Amino acid sequence: ENAGKIWNFNVAPVDPCDDWQGITCESISNNTQVVNTLNLYEYNLTGTIPESISNLTYLSMLILSQHFIGGKIPQSLCSFQYLQYVGISDNRLVGPIWNCTFQNLTALYFISITNNLLTGRLPDFSSALQNLTVISLYENKLVGPIPQSIASLPSLERLYLGYNLLSGTV
Repeated sequence: ENAGKIWNFNVAPVDPCDDWQGITCESISNNTQVVNTLNLYEYNLTGTIPESISNLTYLSMLILSQHFIGGKIPQSLCSFQYLQYVGISDNRLVGPIWNCTFQNLTALYFISITNNLLTGRLPDFSSALQNLTVISLYENKLVGPIPQSIASLPSLERLYLGYNLLSGTV
């Protein structure tokens, strides 16, 4: 169940840590709170994920599944050093999966971008992803070989790549 206030940007000051639905914050100092969780599962959102999401520098959990979100995955997600969990499945996302080196995503342990319209090849997965346990990218339009770098992820337990046009083995 979604708890908290419905978002209202017409009231000043706007403080997302003031018990907003789908947002969890944490204190990083005595008077400073930061958004660390954005959990907007099944809110029927439309539009795109804005590049300004990069302003949430302490984000550790991003859940935007079960919507009508289109456009590309913002490149800015590549720079989130605290990001642990990405769930943006069941949308209308297009284009390639992140085109990043994953060097900053050392805390990432779960990524699910299933049932979208993603195209292109799978990226090489960096050895920096020591904590990654789940990769779920099935039901997209991904093509090409499965990168051998997936096999070298030390914590990987589950890999879901079905219903794409991928080739090769892991």
